[in-house]
Amino acid sequence: MKFFEKSILIFFFFTALFLVLSSNAYARIDDCSTTTFSDGSPSETLIFPAGGGTNTDAKITLPKGATITSATVNLAPKDVIGTPYIWVPLTESNQLVQIKTSDGSFVSRFKRDGNTDDCTANCATNSPTWTPRSPASNCSANAFSNPSRITTIPGGDVWAADRVGSYVTRLGKVTGCAGDNCYECKGSYLVGSNPKGVTIDSEGNIWVGDNGDTYVWKFNPDGTYAWSGTHYVDIGYPTYGMMADSKGNIWISTGNSTGVVKINKDTCTQASCPKTVVSGGTFSLSGSSYGLGIDN
Repeated sequence: MKFFEKSILIFFFFTALFLVLSSNAYARIDDCSTTTFSDGSPSETLIFPAGGGTNTDAKITLPKGATITSATVNLAPKDVIGTPYIWVPLTESNQLVQIKTSDGSFVSRFKRDGNTDDCTANCATNSPTWTPRSPASNCSANAFSNPSRITTIPGGDVWAADRVGSYVTRLGKVTGCAGDNCYECKGSYLVGSNPKGVTIDSEGNIWVGDNGDTYVWKFNPDGTYAWSGTHYVDIGYPTYGMMADSKGNIWISTGNSTGVVKINKDTCTQASCPKTVVSGGTFSLSGSSYGLGIDN
């Protein structure tokens, strides 16, 4: 009897799988190309056309010859990658340049004068053709004055801190725009005299630190100031670099012999911001601390 019940379950499973694939106008192998996983096993990519729960063509890459038994799969839009762009601050040129990670081609460049150029030809070469965007992309003349530090938010927003211009600028996607040339300035905010740190925490808040003084600013995910009045808290240390981890800590390199300062998004308020200074001793951070990085 148990054997019979198992046979029935197996029958219904494969019937259901067939119906799912059928409802998607038949999944197919994408141009028969194969790749390999990190362990060296070959793979093939199945394409699921729009329909059956997806709004656009979607794809899934599986080991070649694999059988799906039971899984929940999140299908990404076909040909869309998770990190489509890299943003490069050209400090001395007062520009922020957008580049496609898929082929290294230029997309747009945002300039200090408030104008934006889009690449219209030879974009994957050293001699791209730049065409002024019209209408303009809402960028202030205060933006991109020696842009230096940068952070990106999952979903699109880009924040650039200008180490000379005393501003941090937020870029975001134009509503309803599709394609590459879809970013515009969403606002520029005054943050001291020499902002040299900007990062995003696990709740989407933006933190900016200044090197000309010892202040830290916090912004809400929508780009508004999180704190009233002066909008900052004095942590007693300058900022040269800034990075947030998954536990809510904000790590700050000071650029001097102090070492590294740690604050936390949950305990740091405008009224009080407890901190831990990591320097000397076991950590041997008695030299000038400039850069910061974090792994997963």
